[in-house]
Amino acid sequence: MKLEIVFDNDNRPYQKITLNNEKMIKGNQTKVIYSAMDRNGCNGMSFMLGKEYVAFTDSAGWITGYCGGTQAIWPNMKHSKEFLKTIQQLSPNKPIKRD
Repeated sequence: MKLEIVFDNDNRPYQKITLNNEKMIKGNQTKVIYSAMDRNGCNGMSFMLGKEYVAFTDSAGWITGYCGGTQAIWPNMKHSKEFLKTIQQLSPNKPIKRD
């Protein structure tokens, strides 16, 4: 994963996240997603290098934030394991359109 801070025309910061998404669960595969950095967890969240995430995005590649289900996966936490298992059951691997 690669993280960059980019700015829009109004000088608002966003994270540009380039993913290594080898474990795509559902949807169209994209390597780049964006996250708002306005301290509103519903619009975005901060990503950290070296962590695994379940990221829900809209069709333009913007993440939905914590309110939309995006979250870090903490391998030793029961809640994270259960969340990931539930997502995998609800969204079984299906053919993915690759760019």
